[in-house]
Amino acid sequence: MTDSAHVSGQAVTGAGEDAGAALVDGERTLKAAPEAPARPTSAPAAAPAVVLVNLGTPEEPTARAVRPYLREFLSDRRVIEMSPWMWRPILEGIILRVRPRASAQKYASIWMDEGSPLMHWTSRQRDGLTEILDGELGPGRVEVRVAMRYGSPALRDVLSDLCDHGTRRVLILPAYPQYAASSAGTVIDEAARWTLKARDQLELRTVRSFPDSAPYIEALAEALEEHWAGPEGRPDFEAGDKLVLSFHSIPAAMHRAGDPYRSECETTARLLGERLGLRVASCRGAGPGAEAGQAPSGTRDGGAPDVPHDPLADADEGDVLVRFQSVFGPSEWIGPATIDTMGALGGAGTRRVDVICPGFMADCLETLEEINILNRKTFLGAGGREFHYVPWANDSRGCVDTLAEQARRGLSGWVA
Repeated sequence: MTDSAHVSGQAVTGAGEDAGAALVDGERTLKAAPEAPARPTSAPAAAPAVVLVNLGTPEEPTARAVRPYLREFLSDRRVIEMSPWMWRPILEGIILRVRPRASAQKYASIWMDEGSPLMHWTSRQRDGLTEILDGELGPGRVEVRVAMRYGSPALRDVLSDLCDHGTRRVLILPAYPQYAASSAGTVIDEAARWTLKARDQLELRTVRSFPDSAPYIEALAEALEEHWAGPEGRPDFEAGDKLVLSFHSIPAAMHRAGDPYRSECETTARLLGERLGLRVASCRGAGPGAEAGQAPSGTRDGGAPDVPHDPLADADEGDVLVRFQSVFGPSEWIGPATIDTMGALGGAGTRRVDVICPGFMADCLETLEEINILNRKTFLGAGGREFHYVPWANDSRGCVDTLAEQARRGLSGWVA
């Protein structure tokens, strides 16, 4: 299990302030948003701001710190699409009594001397983005700030602080290359809630997603090529070695309701495969209720099934497998699941697997613990011989260049 933004209203899991205001219908969620500052603000400043937003993190790897973070995260109606009157007793009576301790142990296994990996690397991205924009536009022409959707520094507090200091033009840049309503969507929701209560509103722009960004695809490809140029060498794809692209999963119900997330993940996979000259498997298989000659049940537009029964159904079709991690709980999630695929590949005699996580722009619990520890153990324990997690993001030049491209587009017209 992991604590992340793509969580189902039907799943019982663990990922801050008391977020009771979020436990109402969509209209009242907006009305219950925290008040923006009522006191007079500074005269508008000339410099716009870029706010780099990631999911969030507890302030320390303890149950005491994890509990309020989980409460805020799991109270978001974009994350848990269940009636609050049904969900609140489960959250308060079961999850927040059990999950914080288990999650704290996982966080402790990846905690850095500098603190939370996600916060550390997001701060480093801010510094790198500031350096690029200062070099291109001149020092101080654009301010870059970090915010978190859950926990601290809260997005609403960052927007209030910018407004208090005279900033009126703000570009919100969610660190999610692929759009999902439960990730980038909820960041935009939170900005809208702040705006709804503001007397002196900001001029806001938002970045929706960038699954086909050229610098982004190049950053992924360069990370893999650099790894393959090292002592471990390149996978022997002809002999059956695999490259797995592991994206966070979302509940199948969200996918069926029209969330474009899976399609955007597949776009990224296709473009990366073309850049590397590798075949990307179709991710098709015998989905629930599939019949001969028909698109499997739970698909959109005849595409890949939400949860194929066989994690290796497409393994012979390509060198690159698209998989989805953090699948848990009783609900149906889009798949195939990364963890199931690792066990199946190891058991089938696959010698080597390289894994990269294109949807995570900063190493965090999902990459460092779930992939590099849990999935590694699963693959090697099932009989695999080599497992390589390939980091690509954090403060790498390719990752910061990806953010810089989005910032340039979003700031167009605001700065010369």
